[in-house]
Amino acid sequence: MPRTEDAEPPVGEILTPGARPDRTIAKTAGQPPAAAVAAALAADATRRVVVHVASSERRAEEIGRALAGLSADIEVLVLPPWDCLPYDRASPSRDVMGRRMRTLRALAAKASGRRVLITSPEALVQKLPPITVLDAAFMTLRRGKRLDLDDLARFA
Repeated sequence: MPRTEDAEPPVGEILTPGARPDRTIAKTAGQPPAAAVAAALAADATRRVVVHVASSERRAEEIGRALAGLSADIEVLVLPPWDCLPYDRASPSRDVMGRRMRTLRALAAKASGRRVLITSPEALVQKLPPITVLDAAFMTLRRGKRLDLDDLARFA
């Protein structure tokens, strides 16, 4: 149906101009690509353990994947934050709990090579269990090996 000049246009058909950007404000530089950060972390050979705090969980995962692809001789550990709020009725997912504990156990173990721990501010401020708990929190089961019931009872 053709529109007449005096007819009201339908909602959403007219664009109203917004505020123009202020040209006097300097543009802020964005974050460097995850691969560039990973390359800089890989090049830092002066320390055995490097901790990098990324701006978010997603960014930490991106940098961790890039670093693992760039350097096979560096142990890359990504510490994710809980995926629930404190005092929330919902528990964290098993995936996140497992990833956090695996990372913490790897940090507690003695390492011979270089390590890079990548985390986010959210994960950094969350409480961690004591190192003595980390040693007792894991039991390794192997296919084809006998299960020692005494070890299982101690673990439980």
